[in-house]
Formats: sequence, structure tokens, C-alpha cells
Amino acid sequence: MTLYLEKGAIHIGREECPLNVEEYSGDTVRYDLESQKNSGVIDHVIHCLTHNVSSIISGEEGLESLKVVAAMKESAESRSICTIQ
Repeated sequence: MTLYLEKGAIHIGREECPLNVEEYSGDTVRYDLESQKNSGVIDHVIHCLTHNVSSIISGEEGLESLKVVAAMKESAESRSICTIQ
């Protein structure tokens, strides 16, 4: 999948590099996802739901993150820049 952004593109899932950020200026950064650690966010949310406690991440913050992910998906599918509302 390729996400087209204002200043470049993010290529996800390529065999040679799982995450590749390519700027339109020609600069490229490759990220090795194998070395990435679990952020613990999902574990925290599950803990909050199962123990009926408040999350350190507000619903508003979660919604904003979801909007970004949805715009990224739309951008990848349309191969154009999308605006986040």
C-alpha cells in the first residue's frame, strides 16, 4: 500500500522494507519494523475496559487518531491528498 501525502509518500508492506518514507525532494528513510516494540496502547485500552477504569487517552484524542487513519486509507485508495476534517 502507498499513502500519498503533501510532502511525499509512505510505502507500507514492501518486501525489501516494510515501511519506507519517500519525500518528493528525493530523501528516503527506511524503517525496520522488526525492531519496533509494542507500544502498550491496545493493552491499556483492554485493561481499562475489563477493569472499568478511565483511560489516559481521551475519546477525543482517539477520534482524532481515527480521522487520520481514515484519511490515510482514503488517500491511498484515491491516490490523492485528503483533508482531515
